[in-house]
Amino acid sequence: MSLGVRADWTGLFARGMAPVTLTLCLGEGVYAFNSFLVSTAMPSAVRELGGIHFIGWTATLYLVAAIVTGSAAGFLKQRFGARPLLSAAALVFLAGTVAAGGAPSMAVVLVGRTLQGAGEGAIAAACYALVAELYPQRMVPKAFGLLAVVWALAAFGGPALAGALTEAVSWRAAFLVNIPVIAVFLVLVPRALPATSSRAGTGPPSGKSVPMGRLAGIAGGIMLIAVASVAGPAWLAAALVGLGFLTLAAVFAADRRAPGRLFPGDAFAVRTVVGAGLWVVFLMPLGQATTSVYLPISVQSLWGYTPTAAGALVAVMALSWSGTAVLTANFTEARARRLFIRLGPVLLAAGLAGTAVALPAEWPVLLVPCQVLIGSGFGVGWGFLNQAITEAAQPGEADRAAGLVPTTQSAGYAIGAAIAGCVANLTGYADALMAPGGVPLDAWIFTIGALFAAAAAVISLRAGLVGGGAQNNDSYQRPFFMAAGMGPYRMTAVNPGATFTQQLAAVKLRPSTPHVHNNEAQSGGTRPVIRATLDWRRGNGGVDGSRVRRVRQADHGQRHRHPHGLSVRQRDRRAHRCRAGARGHGQPGNREPDTRGFAPLGR
Repeated sequence: MSLGVRADWTGLFARGMAPVTLTLCLGEGVYAFNSFLVSTAMPSAVRELGGIHFIGWTATLYLVAAIVTGSAAGFLKQRFGARPLLSAAALVFLAGTVAAGGAPSMAVVLVGRTLQGAGEGAIAAACYALVAELYPQRMVPKAFGLLAVVWALAAFGGPALAGALTEAVSWRAAFLVNIPVIAVFLVLVPRALPATSSRAGTGPPSGKSVPMGRLAGIAGGIMLIAVASVAGPAWLAAALVGLGFLTLAAVFAADRRAPGRLFPGDAFAVRTVVGAGLWVVFLMPLGQATTSVYLPISVQSLWGYTPTAAGALVAVMALSWSGTAVLTANFTEARARRLFIRLGPVLLAAGLAGTAVALPAEWPVLLVPCQVLIGSGFGVGWGFLNQAITEAAQPGEADRAAGLVPTTQSAGYAIGAAIAGCVANLTGYADALMAPGGVPLDAWIFTIGALFAAAAAVISLRAGLVGGGAQNNDSYQRPFFMAAGMGPYRMTAVNPGATFTQQLAAVKLRPSTPHVHNNEAQSGGTRPVIRATLDWRRGNGGVDGSRVRRVRQADHGQRHRHPHGLSVRQRDRRAHRCRAGARGHGQPGNREPDTRGFAPLGR
């Protein structure tokens, strides 16, 4: 069974695509770098400026601001365009960088970090939304794979660079090094990106204002969960986490009813490809955040690892992520993409479970393969997951769906870190680490992370996520028939459906022969368009005829006749007879549907 390997990465840099690729990689890399640089740069900053109690907020405020602006990025891109959005966001990030790098006090550092997050959140979300818009479909998996590589290298190699700059120059250099990078980004944006979007006209009306209330609700929900990690009593921490999730759920519910939505209509609806995919994007970082926060300090406390050795252990995960992302992006068949999407959470759960065993058992040698599993869990299918979410989005919602991916990923890390802090405090893990020679009696914190990853695996299996769009989906290539015999029509998919059993929803039937009705030729009208909602039955290819619906679009109110002489009423009668046969799905004793005149679905 061929998995369709195609190792051609040159397309990302061919025929004028190099500036586009460089622009998107810079936007994603700067975002990841600044998300994690605080782990090595901020300890020196607080020693100089004071404010040790606010050190955690330098990361929290950055991520919260990034999540808020990332949530609005799809809305803003459709309203103002990619060029203005990216340029404005880069200027906001630049202002935050200058403020943080030259801060005279910790309060100014916090303001600068908030501005940095606000700028980079919009940049990262817009860059993801541009991938499916700017690259040909065959290059989309590789483009997402490249962004995953950049994210991994910047996120987990960035702290090492920031630490080196802090030791060699100053902690301020770790912030100010962003200035030349973002300057190059500002120069590239107007030169690399097209002036007009291929999705122009799909956004909200120009009169719609930015939904500040929902954005404030997102910020409030994330902040409540973040505060829970330092709340103190267990009941208060649990109450804050629950209230935070309820706030976020209320925001999503309100967004679905709003005329100008921030999110896709099926965001986090587990029965849809987009919704289930976003749950996987959220749960995987949620589980992995436990190792990002507590693995380095655990190995230093338990076994006396140096900061460099602990950083090298984290780098194993980053290299595994990057390597597997490059390898798997070469696979083109939908079967392979489905396999890799489903395999990723399983590998992550195995790596986290192994970590939960290795630390209490004092088996440091086991941590290296566990880090390889964790990194491979992300690298093996992350790009395909992004592609599946983008291509399964409803018409006009591709920008929102793609932009929500990095935003959801950041939310997973932020909430995961907060939950990890709560668990560590409640179980005594944090106190044991800080005690001289302290060895935790258990590692529940990593076990809970493995459970989150296992939940992502279950969702990816049950939802039938496919790593590709409608045109690459195996189900769309199989011959099938319509439960109606209405002449020479062929079926053309116009929008992928939600779940595996509904991937043929919103199918448009068009004439397969070039007949032109006389009165249509005179008036410029169109022949009636027949739409059918199909229920693909795996194994027998049956069609639920009771769900077939027909929408007639007559020109000037005329009731056109079929070129072969069938009127609308005659076609209705034929469809009724065929529906009666289709209910049996080909079983003995039932009428077979009339399939004459229908061509199988093509590309």
